[in-house]
Amino acid sequence: MVDTSQEHIHIQNNDTKPIPLLSASAEIIKKAKTLPKKITSKHALFLFLFLLAGAMTLPAFLYESKLYMSNFDYGSESENQNLKTWTSEHLLDCQTIALVKDNTDSQRSSIFVTTTTDPSFEMSIYDPKSDYVSGFIHRDGCWECDLLKKMLHALSSYPDSYFLDIGGNIGMWTLAAANVQKETFTFEPLKENYSRFCESVNKNSFNDRVHLLTIAATQTEQVFRLKIPRKNMGGTSVVPVTADDAEKVSRDGVNIIKGVSIDSLNLPTDRPVVMKMDVEGHELQALLGALEFMREADIVHLSIEHRTAKLQEQRDKWLAVFKLLSSKGLVPFRADPGKDTELDPNNLDEWKHFSHPRPRHFDVIWKRNKV
Repeated sequence: MVDTSQEHIHIQNNDTKPIPLLSASAEIIKKAKTLPKKITSKHALFLFLFLLAGAMTLPAFLYESKLYMSNFDYGSESENQNLKTWTSEHLLDCQTIALVKDNTDSQRSSIFVTTTTDPSFEMSIYDPKSDYVSGFIHRDGCWECDLLKKMLHALSSYPDSYFLDIGGNIGMWTLAAANVQKETFTFEPLKENYSRFCESVNKNSFNDRVHLLTIAATQTEQVFRLKIPRKNMGGTSVVPVTADDAEKVSRDGVNIIKGVSIDSLNLPTDRPVVMKMDVEGHELQALLGALEFMREADIVHLSIEHRTAKLQEQRDKWLAVFKLLSSKGLVPFRADPGKDTELDPNNLDEWKHFSHPRPRHFDVIWKRNKV
């Protein structure tokens, strides 16, 4: 507490004792006022001794002031030093990303919208007339709004948690998590997508909590080309190619990217993790490359998009993944309009859209009872 009244200058520490140097200085000033205008050698010696006494208290002052300043709350280490604790050769700094042209814009220009999340933030999107997801964000202020709220609720239920986003697109989920001060790890290999994502990161000053990995998540290290559907950049999928094919299609100007396993990245396993996975039919391969991570990590929430046909094609592998998730205390729920419907992880016949067979995919949330 600092009192700057004219009567005295006094700083207190936790023990409510005056800091010595300031007390000595105040005393010197008081004594100095009583000195005669004509300074004699005796007076000079008297003043010198007081100054010397003040100087001798300097080490104690520095020590006590350190204790005083240590009482201020500057936030937890996990909030202020996130990016100092993890690194990867696949990590990309958003501040180094320049704007790029893409196949939806004849002239690349930034379009920002204010989200309807709580709190809101500024988000870079595609032309809402030419991109499916951007159209929803432009209209509603969010994308997959109900699922997004459930993810944020899970993060808030576990204060030390972080967010892992497999298939980031232009960043709706990651940005919302970063906006509530959470550390985030995002996989997004398409440059047109992550350039917009980075625009949002830079505009909102989220750089201190965002890790962007410009690769695909898969079972084993592999080279892919990206298949981009018309008017839906978020629907980009991966297609395996050989090394020879990769060189050829690269010359032809086709997007070639690298895929690695999540297990190879040494992501944090010492605190709760909230996950989202939406990789356009490549979910099983991404999960099979993350088995060790899932065994070690404290997964508290996983939102994943499923395709009924894909589930039926490789039932045994899916059942093995579901068994692992169940062993973590997670329970699967299909995200239906207005409610969550619990599913049996041992009965894949239940795993289909509530209005099957027309819809080809549906969302499932694996969650702990706590949230």
